[in-house]
Amino acid sequence: ISEKIKSKNLLIFNDFGNEIKKTKEMSLILKKFEIFNSLIILDKLSKSKIEKSIRNIPNIKVTDINHFSAFDIVKFKKIVFTESSVKELEKRYS
Repeated sequence: ISEKIKSKNLLIFNDFGNEIKKTKEMSLILKKFEIFNSLIILDKLSKSKIEKSIRNIPNIKVTDINHFSAFDIVKFKKIVFTESSVKELEKRYS
């Protein structure tokens, strides 16, 4: 993860407060922040709000903090966390 930070390939987003239902809407967000070939790690609430809109977008994997691995971190160019997922990781590893 520290290598992703050094290369500016780690992003932290606010939690997804509103449900994003359309793939086109999610695609615009991803393009705006240049999120391609990325692993998106979410808290469970945010995951349920964007899951349907992102499932047809290639080279994007969405998971929660309980289901990602070191392989995922190496495989994808960018890593995107939500604030809540970072807080959950801090609790787990502190």
